[in-house]
Amino acid sequence: MAGARSTVPPFHLVLHNSFDIPAEYHERLQDNRLKEVTLKGDVHPNEHYLSLLNLSSGMTVSIPRLSQSIFKLNLGYFTWGFPIGFLSTLGERLPDLKCLRLYRQNVTGPNAETRRDAQQFLYLIPDLVDLYLSDVHGDPDFFVGLGKAFRRPGQRGLVILHVEYTFEVDIHDFILKLPIPELRELIHPAIVDLNFNMNPKASKPRGIVPWPPSGTPVNIGAAENGANDPQGAILTPSGDQNGTPRFSSGYPLGYLNSLPDVTVGEDCGNTVNAG
Repeated sequence: MAGARSTVPPFHLVLHNSFDIPAEYHERLQDNRLKEVTLKGDVHPNEHYLSLLNLSSGMTVSIPRLSQSIFKLNLGYFTWGFPIGFLSTLGERLPDLKCLRLYRQNVTGPNAETRRDAQQFLYLIPDLVDLYLSDVHGDPDFFVGLGKAFRRPGQRGLVILHVEYTFEVDIHDFILKLPIPELRELIHPAIVDLNFNMNPKASKPRGIVPWPPSGTPVNIGAAENGANDPQGAILTPSGDQNGTPRFSSGYPLGYLNSLPDVTVGEDCGNTVNAG
């Protein structure tokens, strides 16, 4: 139609052992035609965890000004969470965010400071109406606070809520590890599309992604090829140069002792690799 405003493909960037968005992508993120952004983590699990605990570790946060046209944000594979300031800065940059997808991560991080940053992020996006959580974990009562954030006076609140977990048969009392009672706090009368789902673990892995040496860029496009499949992209175990078992999903073995090795049940939109 004449005069119709064009759009650009969704922006997709994998952050390798860093939470800095490279300057070469800033112009694309500031394009007023951009509607959707996907950020995925590819951080060595041990380095990731230690850097979040140690503020002097050198892991910095750098997020440029973002286009106000962005209404959909997807964040995945940040196993241990985010450094202080990452989520809250995204909230400040995207105050009109309408749709949020989180998957395969402990969104609250390892300590009180990272949890407060995650809570601040949620209060900075008051217009959120569509929330999708896939294999997302958090500190006790975090989801209760999340529900309160979306039920503030004068706020429309969530209209679409999808929550799913992948059942892990090898984890003792797996169901008891899920925040099911807290998730009920997210439900309110304004929701018109509500889905709570438990997925079986896929029996046939696809999209094997070997874990690279620290700091080595990789293309996870092999896993992305299965994004439209109901089972999603599946990442399987590998080992490092010393033969130590690691998981290309980002889950170190210590994490798996308390939480399941999960899979993605849905990816958010058709994304393209940046660069």
